[in-house]
Amino acid sequence: MNKDERTVFFTKIPFSTTESTVRDLFGRIGPVELVTLICDKETKKPKGFGFVTYHSPDSARCAVRMLNGFKVDNMYMIVNHRTQQQQPQINSEK
Repeated sequence: MNKDERTVFFTKIPFSTTESTVRDLFGRIGPVELVTLICDKETKKPKGFGFVTYHSPDSARCAVRMLNGFKVDNMYMIVNHRTQQQQPQINSEK
């Protein structure tokens, strides 16, 4: 199973949104395998976008349909299928 088919990209969320909030929101659609919230390398604060990987491609497609345009704290989130160019860069340093 191709991970790209199971992963969605999200943006336009408040910088204060936590990984737990993202997991809860996207978890309403289906079981979430992984949440990657992109953070600034220096400040370690979220940048307002990231990726969610589901266990199934069907859940990913449903998330795009159901959550694109969903309002999160006065911001309308954008949710799309992940493209090959959108590769999460996970900083392994803690």
